[in-house]
Amino acid sequence: MNIKVKRLLAGCLAITLCLSVLTGCGKEMGDINLLMYKDETEWTIPEELSTKEAFNLEQTADLTPLSGNIAKPDKKNHVTLVMSDLDGVSAHTYRQKQAVENGYRGILKLAFGTSEFSRPLPVVHKWEAASNKGAVPNHYIFELSSHEDMTDAYVVETESTVVPVYNLLLGQEYFWTVTCIFEDGQQWKSPVVKYKTDDKAPRNLNVDGVTNCRDLGGWKTADGKEVKQAMVYRTARMNENMEETITISAEGIDWLTNTAKVKTEIDFRVDEIRTTSALGNGVNYINIPTKGTVVNQLRNYDAEMCEAIKIFAKEDNYPILFHCSLGTDRTGLLAYLLNGLLGVSEDDLYLDYAFSNLGDIGSLRKADEIKESYVRVIQGFGKDTVSENVEAYMLEIGVTKEEICEIKRIMLK
Repeated sequence: MNIKVKRLLAGCLAITLCLSVLTGCGKEMGDINLLMYKDETEWTIPEELSTKEAFNLEQTADLTPLSGNIAKPDKKNHVTLVMSDLDGVSAHTYRQKQAVENGYRGILKLAFGTSEFSRPLPVVHKWEAASNKGAVPNHYIFELSSHEDMTDAYVVETESTVVPVYNLLLGQEYFWTVTCIFEDGQQWKSPVVKYKTDDKAPRNLNVDGVTNCRDLGGWKTADGKEVKQAMVYRTARMNENMEETITISAEGIDWLTNTAKVKTEIDFRVDEIRTTSALGNGVNYINIPTKGTVVNQLRNYDAEMCEAIKIFAKEDNYPILFHCSLGTDRTGLLAYLLNGLLGVSEDDLYLDYAFSNLGDIGSLRKADEIKESYVRVIQGFGKDTVSENVEAYMLEIGVTKEEICEIKRIMLK
């Protein structure tokens, strides 16, 4: 019997592993065999590896499939489980990948700030299972963790053989298992399978009801470090300007508060009537009114930038979310200053700014516009690196050396 598996994730590599036995109710359960695969088209398990036969397969160093060591069927029950091979998976859409590869100037050909292209893809976990007796599980328990011992796992009990998961970290190892539960109560569990996500920033986020949302972290620095992820988020507004009306959905609020665990919200909008966060009373809301785009008026807002930056020097404030109305200009300025201080390259700083064009922000933004405005002001300090120039600016507006060192300590790894 052939098992056909439809579209999965890129490549053409089939990997065969031998799985261990999960016993229950004092009864020997037999062997369970796992086939991992990458494929964008249909892939068929070879006839000699049919679930009608019991077989023993060993993992090889180059992860190529084996067809030897096939044993004769016996009285044991056998289950074949086919799981997607996700190593190197990226959550970027095709448009987002092109933006990363082509740089900040290339984005201008891909998005114009008038449509919603900022949300990432989920990482889709797929599997197929059947026993040599023809039985198919009636439901499954899917577990996903960033720890090999599966602590703090995300658990889904489902009848589906597909579980999509959004907003995974960049360059992070993940571990997952699938438990197959049959109608007679027998449970068969795969061993822990590992994959590592692609590490290309930015980490775009799917937060329902908010456009232009991404992690400030994930970027590499000039000295070989990395800006920590899941510490700082930049977004567009979560409620209507100058209104109480909340636009972020309950699902979006749940992710930001219970998964991202945001503790502080910084809002740069003016004339806001809200005095509490749209995320709820458990989030500390700080309104720092900053008029206009600040693109050509950086020095008019030194006090506002100083107040905002000092918030990042206190570890108890993290994770922090900051935004203006569209999450582009005033938000983009603070993002430039923070990541610039941390040592992110100038090209990546421009790329992060230009990525806002993938969100629904009303109009096109060009990185060349900030080059001729606040970037020129910061470069005017005449230091050798972006980081040194930003630090000089911060010191001049009232951020202390101790606070700068704290921001670096907290945000770099």
